[in-house]
Amino acid sequence: RSSDLGSAGQVIVIANMGAQSFSSFAFAGWPWSAQPVQETGFGSGTTAYDAGSNTFTLSLDAFQVHVFTV
Repeated sequence: RSSDLGSAGQVIVIANMGAQSFSSFAFAGWPWSAQPVQETGFGSGTTAYDAGSNTFTLSLDAFQVHVFTV
């Protein structure tokens, strides 16, 4: 059964498939709002959520994949 984007129980995959690293990469209009996310696997770097702007920000190395569950 499918759920609307931003629903609890979803898996979020963010991948950088290029050679450029990003010390800060922001996703404005984050569909999961302030729901806590749990990173799985061997993720590294920083993450932050700004409720005032509804923006999720993370660091993203070259060819890195982050996997989160909500």
